[in-house]
Amino acid sequence: RVRLLGPGAALERVTASRQASFPIRLLDSYLQRQPRELTTATTTVAAAPQSASMAVPPVGYALRRLAPTSADEAALARFFADLGDPDTPVAGLFCSRGPDVDVNAVVTELAEWSQGNDLPDGWVPHDTLFLFTPDGSTITACVNLRRRLTPFLRVEGGHIGYTVSPSFRRQGLGTLCLALALEAVVRGEVELETDPAMTHDDGRRCVLVTADTDNVGSRKIIERNHGRLIAEQEKVGRAVKICAYAVPLPAGVPEATATDLPIRTTT
Repeated sequence: RVRLLGPGAALERVTASRQASFPIRLLDSYLQRQPRELTTATTTVAAAPQSASMAVPPVGYALRRLAPTSADEAALARFFADLGDPDTPVAGLFCSRGPDVDVNAVVTELAEWSQGNDLPDGWVPHDTLFLFTPDGSTITACVNLRRRLTPFLRVEGGHIGYTVSPSFRRQGLGTLCLALALEAVVRGEVELETDPAMTHDDGRRCVLVTADTDNVGSRKIIERNHGRLIAEQEKVGRAVKICAYAVPLPAGVPEATATDLPIRTTT
């Protein structure tokens, strides 16, 4: 069970012996193992049972927006440093990554982009969320959710992009970050325009997530969230192809009762 404490506050997991405001299948994207089918306009793909390697996800991590605080500024600075060369593009993160981190400037920039203001040519409104460690001191990953697809995003990028800090890779945090982002969409805290022709066999909406064919880590993250491969497309200027996945939004997630994205914790 969970308890929603209000805007900007923690969404806590509480034990069954305590009162909670509503039930939720918090670990739906990890614990469902039944074979499924994913239906698109052109094909139906049978879903194989998921790997048991992520049956127990990391606990205590929180996915939320960046806050204009000194603690988040310090966490952001460490995150940027761990990502390395600021001139090297990072999936899921598009703000400036210079050595002098100003969290207020980053928060403002991300908020403007979310509202569709000051966007570079060809960009769409998007939201960026960060995955924090249980003590809230360290950013381990980030995820970017694009409100709608452009012709470019339909081939490369899709609705959701993400990156995990190099120091925290191979710990299941990418899988967790994507799972919590999908739940944020279901709760209405992030709005995405999905393709009505691409649905799960039970009618659930699907989002488009892509990964290079040789990016095994990213593909595993998508597949552990029940993503089903629906196409492989050429990548402009490169020999490698891009895998397009339809990822169903999780079921059993209650709507949000706060106007701002609450901190989401897993315990």
